[in-house]
Amino acid sequence: MVEAASVKDSEVTLGSQNCEDCTPVIFILGFLNSQPSHYASLQNYYGQYTKDIITYVPKMYDQHFWPSGDNGHEFIDQVYLPKVNEKPNAPVIIHIFSQNGGLQFYYLWDALNDKQKKQVKGFAIDGAPGLFSAHPRYYMNQRFYMWPRNEKTDIKFWLKCVPQHIPRSLLYTPLILLGFFDQYSKRMEKFDLPQNQLYLCSKDDKLVAFKYIREFVLSQVDSGKSVVLKAWEDGVHCAHFKTHQGEYFKLCGEFVKRSLADNLYDCHLKAKL
Repeated sequence: MVEAASVKDSEVTLGSQNCEDCTPVIFILGFLNSQPSHYASLQNYYGQYTKDIITYVPKMYDQHFWPSGDNGHEFIDQVYLPKVNEKPNAPVIIHIFSQNGGLQFYYLWDALNDKQKKQVKGFAIDGAPGLFSAHPRYYMNQRFYMWPRNEKTDIKFWLKCVPQHIPRSLLYTPLILLGFFDQYSKRMEKFDLPQNQLYLCSKDDKLVAFKYIREFVLSQVDSGKSVVLKAWEDGVHCAHFKTHQGEYFKLCGEFVKRSLADNLYDCHLKAKL
């Protein structure tokens, strides 16, 4: 009973703790072609838990949405490891967006040793992971979604996106079906991933089909992980932290507290009891 009350107190006062070594480090892995400033509101929200928030946008896919061949080591070697080496006792949380962030996380988890993995207390993932659909409609939506906002019009979709990308989508369909497209999520299902997991997505996502995300989530439930899935009925891919901000941030806050509870108790309160 004392422990439960103490953990609750630590959740309230987390932002005021002054422990340089063990306050959490939060990494945000952005979706393809976004800018770090795109996640400013999410960074501000996480700021109540820590000052150590690093936003990084990898480039795991090329301009045609084919895997770029990047194995993620720029982030791992130049961003992630230097930061966690500064705070070896700090819990790490990773917030991932789309397949771009998901593939980067796959390479990160594959590269970490067992001790480094234990430092990661949880991950939240938005709009992933899942299999890319072989349906041409999904590919054209992916291409149109990645265009600069000032060029994104219905006229350009029908006069530019559709004529240019129908042939490419027809090429991608057999390549995906034959396994030439890197579907990392099936391999990631076999990993022993962090215990605390939060999945955020839309049931009518036009880029990654919800059924594939759900399949991945169920595989983690079967593995005994602590999993929360929030699937909105509709919404634009990876835009829920703007369109459903209140609910989105509440879920993220609950996830952070769930991920850090044991760590906070051990660090800040155990010596006082």
